[in-house]
Amino acid sequence: MSGTPHWIPDVSRDEGFERAQLAAKAGLHGAFAFPVLAGNVTLAVLEFFSSEIRNPDPSLLQMVRVIGSQIGQFMARKQAEENLLYVATHDTLTGLPNRYMFNQRFAHALNNAQRYHKSMALLFLDLDRFKFINDTLAIRSAIVCCRKSRGVSGCACGRVTHRPLRRGRIRRAHRGLRRAR
Repeated sequence: MSGTPHWIPDVSRDEGFERAQLAAKAGLHGAFAFPVLAGNVTLAVLEFFSSEIRNPDPSLLQMVRVIGSQIGQFMARKQAEENLLYVATHDTLTGLPNRYMFNQRFAHALNNAQRYHKSMALLFLDLDRFKFINDTLAIRSAIVCCRKSRGVSGCACGRVTHRPLRRGRIRRAHRGLRRAR
C-alpha cells in the first residue's frame, strides 16, 4: 500500500487483489482500505468490504485519510504516555521499579489489608557494601545485585506477595552477591 487510501470497485475481479477468490466465495465485491499513519510510519491498515459493487467516492477517501491520520496520532500519543509512565516508575539504568512505584504499590497493599482486615508485612532489604560494589566493580555488578535482591523476597521492588520469605531464597541471593564481587 502506498500510504494513501485505496478503493477497489469489485475485488472479486481485481487481478491485483490476492484474496479475490475468498472475497468472491464470501459474496464480497466493493472494498476500500486506508492506512493508519503516525508521521510517515504505517501502524495499521483498515479494510472495509461491501457486498455491492461500488465506484470510488473521493469525499469518503479524503475523510478516511484524515481519520487514519487522527487514529495514528492517537496511537502515537498513547505509546508516548506509556513510555513516559514507564520512565516515571522504573530506574532507567536497571529497569527495576523505582521508589515511586514502590510507594504506589505499598499504599495499595496497605489499603487492601485494611479494607479486607488482613495482616501485612513489609521486608526492607538493605544490600551491604552496595556503594562499594557500585564504585569498584562497575555498574553492571550493581545491577546484578539489584536484580538478585529483587528475587529474594518478591517485594523488594514493591510487589507484594503472599509467599513467606524462605532461607533458600536468602542463600541463593547471597551466593549471587558473592559472585558479583
